[in-house]
Amino acid sequence: MPRRPAISVIIPYFNAREYLQAAIESVYNQTYPPKELILVDDASPEPLVQFEGQNGVSVKVIRQERNSGPAVARNKGIAEARGDFLAFLDADDYWLPKHLETLVKLIEPKTEQIICSLLKRRNSEAGQELKAEKAPSFGTALISQNIMKEVGPISEELRLSEDLEWFTRAIKNYQLKHSTVATYVYQERPGSLSSERNSNVKGMLQALRMKLNQEKRPL
Repeated sequence: MPRRPAISVIIPYFNAREYLQAAIESVYNQTYPPKELILVDDASPEPLVQFEGQNGVSVKVIRQERNSGPAVARNKGIAEARGDFLAFLDADDYWLPKHLETLVKLIEPKTEQIICSLLKRRNSEAGQELKAEKAPSFGTALISQNIMKEVGPISEELRLSEDLEWFTRAIKNYQLKHSTVATYVYQERPGSLSSERNSNVKGMLQALRMKLNQEKRPL
């Protein structure tokens, strides 16, 4: 029986304490538990304390002394990760219980692919959920350490659209493969960095689709 791949989960964190616990619990509640959870505190005014791991998941908290943005925080987490695959979760979003299980089942032996879930948007104030969509991003993706090393680090010059820039590099050599179910819940809330991203998401996806069409690869 082949070895079950170990997954490192990276959560960059800045001022989202009221949502963070739900995000962490969604990691603990996975039907396919990850190897480790790495929380990167991006110089929040209220520093994170060390969390106790659950369900066999070890937890590490890394504190940055200067607020540098999610790209820097993710790269810091990547440098510390020891799993075969990397999964990312924003502190104000959460996974449904079968998120990792669904993505792991799509891994093809001896084939390097980036596996993505569908994304479900949810208005955190109204509780309204919208239809699932394809939205390649760090939050929806399961990325092997090999691919991350080959494509290179996330651009630290960008505070928005760093997902698009990295995926544009990645699709030159690697195929995106999507699940058929939405297991990543993206919470839209006023004042969040992700709400700023939301204003650009249609343009980001359009640009990525154009690039994929040029490469003749399916989104």
